[in-house]
Amino acid sequence: MNMLIFPLFNFHYLGDFNPDDLVKGIKNIPSDYKYEFEIERGLYTIKRFNFEEDIKIPIQDFFFSRNEIEDIKSVRWAVFVEECDKTTDNIIQEINLLLLAFRIFKQADCQIQFILSRNFEDNQKVTTPLKYAIANNLSENNFSANDLEVIKTGFQKIKEFTNLSPRSKHAIDFLFLGYSSYYWMQVFILLMTSLETLILPEKIGGITTYVEKRTFAFLKDPIVCPEDKMRNLYGLRSDIIHGKILVDLDFTQEIVRLKELQMIVLTFFKKLLEQDFKSIFKNEISKETFFNNIV
Repeated sequence: MNMLIFPLFNFHYLGDFNPDDLVKGIKNIPSDYKYEFEIERGLYTIKRFNFEEDIKIPIQDFFFSRNEIEDIKSVRWAVFVEECDKTTDNIIQEINLLLLAFRIFKQADCQIQFILSRNFEDNQKVTTPLKYAIANNLSENNFSANDLEVIKTGFQKIKEFTNLSPRSKHAIDFLFLGYSSYYWMQVFILLMTSLETLILPEKIGGITTYVEKRTFAFLKDPIVCPEDKMRNLYGLRSDIIHGKILVDLDFTQEIVRLKELQMIVLTFFKKLLEQDFKSIFKNEISKETFFNNIV
């Protein structure tokens, strides 16, 4: 696979500069300024991006509209993927995990909408970009070098967790699908299913109790997840699943509960990934032992 470039929208590096200011002599480049951040050695790097310098294909040869090209030109940073043996589909899957790392560890809604290459055939739009739904109303998209180290570590942990077992992979997949879906009820169900996949036992029965008690006991955060919060949220989940939702239900009345669930799920993943998740999810017995001990 040839080198690919993923322009990174909604990404701002703290201390960044405007190239025009340098030309005008308004600002000097800081001595400690970094032009790139290695995310995975020899494969993924977040670098300064300049459309004219990094892409050598004439504009008229792109499939994108002129407005889309202008949007791409406005982006200052991108994820650069070096030449490797991975397929484009595999790269896209891992880039999606990187975007989840931004959400889980920074509550940031960084976006990737296009895949660029110096080869004409490789340029394309991303068919299922992550939507802007995010738990925090003031999502933080300004990153320091230290923040990117956290993202780098988090990305590796998400990759390890995804490959740990079918259960862990499904939990990550449901989380991603929740952020790439359009309808709020679909998002709500997918986020709840991601949480269920993490904590429910294989046996059937008493699901509501397991979800309520295990989520509350694991998070131990009365602000993010008060003791009765999951009962309220799980009630909405049950109403949606069993068709009890009114047809004319106003989304604006439920956005609060959707945001509450997002915050709970993101916080749960962050706390889990900061622990020895390999031991917890070694098998079904180890998972059940862990959750039974904390309830």
